Amino acid sequence: MVIDLAQKIYGDAIRLKRYDSAKMRWFWHRMALKKDLHRMQAQVDALTEQLRQEKSCAPSDEELARYMSQILEACIQQLDSGDRSRYERVRRMVWGFHNLPRAFFPVTDRMKISAETAMEYFAPYAK
Repeated sequence: MVIDLAQKIYGDAIRLKRYDSAKMRWFWHRMALKKDLHRMQAQVDALTEQLRQEKSCAPSDEELARYMSQILEACIQQLDSGDRSRYERVRRMVWGFHNLPRAFFPVTDRMKISAETAMEYFAPYAK
């Protein structure tokens, strides 16, 4: 179940790349992005719950899931702020988010990375 959720979140994160900072200036694009972010946050919450139920997951995996939730919440808050100067930051965070769920991919998947590596890959996008 964790793997399925991670792959779903990954696919959704790739689709979020269609939102650029210019599109975010338009109300309906912001609302569509917020709807997608809320849906992804629900998926991350389900992923977190699954990780808690699995006693074999590493603490770094739970930490990464919490980090993913915080990122999505930060994006939503920045969109709600009405400050247009924050749209570029949201765009960058959305653009790099797809790296994070890759830590939950199956070991046999060539795209799997560690939780630490996922956070390292995301770090430049969070600035």
